Amino acid sequence: MDAVGVVCEFDPMHLGHERLLRQAKADTGLPVVCAMSGNYIQRGGMACLNKFARAEMAVLCGADLVVELPTPWAMATAERFADGGVSLLAGCGVKHLYFGSECGDIAALDAAAEALLREEFQADILRELQTGLSYAVARQAALEKRIGGSASLLSQPNNTLAVEYLKAIRRRELPLSAATVRRTDGGHHGAASASQIRALLAAGQAEVYDAAMILKWLRKFYWRFFSQQFKRSCLPDGPKVGSIAVSPRGDLRMPSDAVVQIWIDELKELD
Repeated sequence: MDAVGVVCEFDPMHLGHERLLRQAKADTGLPVVCAMSGNYIQRGGMACLNKFARAEMAVLCGADLVVELPTPWAMATAERFADGGVSLLAGCGVKHLYFGSECGDIAALDAAAEALLREEFQADILRELQTGLSYAVARQAALEKRIGGSASLLSQPNNTLAVEYLKAIRRRELPLSAATVRRTDGGHHGAASASQIRALLAAGQAEVYDAAMILKWLRKFYWRFFSQQFKRSCLPDGPKVGSIAVSPRGDLRMPSDAVVQIWIDELKELD
């Protein structure tokens, strides 16, 4: 299948995302495939909308297919997030990758990706770290010595993720072409960003679900979970918890001898 792919979270979908999807389709004339995070996203929490609602939004805004990026990659670092997304799209037959960036310069982004993948680059970073710099600053300083002032593009989040996509393509030697859409007006094509929308959602819900009410029902949930779930347990010890597993041979399960009071005590600290 010849298609164009986008790695995304859409947490939530906004006008900048729609522009990216529609431009990818307009430029290539190909179906658009999205590799999208599920219910858990890279910041380490739950998405503000469930994965089915976000997938529906993507389809309404131009996507032809939405596939779920597995949680171990969806909640990982930018490097692993990008690697998982690009690999998933390649496995779906995608031949072209589109992504947003602040600079809009695919040549500069690819030059940064190529430099970061050189074997000797880790030694460059180590030398900068020994001067007391943080890792991010040290990496940018080391890159600047190799590609000059364009290394500053790593100071912006969408550029950084774009470089990780290009690194993944190079490292895995995938048959993918790449194109970037420049994000203007604050990086979101003149639209409210996902973080701004999430803040508005939280502010709107605060009038209905204040902290006291959330704590009340969370306390009730804990009691009901610990007192009811184990009555029906006739399988291996503990009910299944979520979709994350630390072993390829089994699910992550709650032990039946877990102590509810520990959980309740944590809630008391939030009062």
